[in-house]
Amino acid sequence: MQSPTRKAKLGSEQATDRPAQSPICNILDLPTELLMQITSLLPMGSIRNLMVNRWLRSVCEQGLYQSISLPRHPRRSIRLLETFLLRPDLALLVQHLEIDCNFNLKPRAIPSAPQLEGLGALSLAQNIRSLSVRAVGDAVRRLLQAQPLLDEFKLLDTEPSSVASSLQASDVPNLKSLQARPEVAMAFLPVTPQLESLNLALTIWSDRLLSSMATKAAAIKLSIRRFTIQVFDYGIR
Repeated sequence: MQSPTRKAKLGSEQATDRPAQSPICNILDLPTELLMQITSLLPMGSIRNLMVNRWLRSVCEQGLYQSISLPRHPRRSIRLLETFLLRPDLALLVQHLEIDCNFNLKPRAIPSAPQLEGLGALSLAQNIRSLSVRAVGDAVRRLLQAQPLLDEFKLLDTEPSSVASSLQASDVPNLKSLQARPEVAMAFLPVTPQLESLNLALTIWSDRLLSSMATKAAAIKLSIRRFTIQVFDYGIR
């Protein structure tokens, strides 16, 4: 019969002989939401290292593409749209997006801009809830029709004629918050009775314009709870 001391020694040896559990196994056991929060705090170099693992790559991609901010970066915006065309699955991960579509600012610096098929690539991102887009041109309605979940929309540097006569309620069924020039906002008011927040961006204060907007709004049953006006000196920022 073995003594208690001998048993303890054998138990210790057996425990020592067991292979140590790999740290990566512990990481993979964490909830995906927690892993996404962790990766969002890491430098890009560390994220690249994690993406070597197939499962962690998926988590990293969700963290990287869930929220993207590229205001006033047309070159980087083009690279993003090219990525959407190559990887439509990544486009579906985006929920919050700020993008600059003014591709004509520096044509020499953006050689691939003419190759893009309008905003077709941006329309691939169909799970966006918050969208801030600059210089979208005449494709506003097409863009909105591809965003059924959109509830916050910032439309910057866009002419009223781009949305004045074509916008329909079915294009913005869930829109709750809007930021735009007054002339553009007036095209939205008749088709967004569910709107709760309105932010008007002005380059020049105009009592006549605001009075005209107030008259139009009075004829529409709106549920706006938050109304703000921003006046900028040198264009909408």
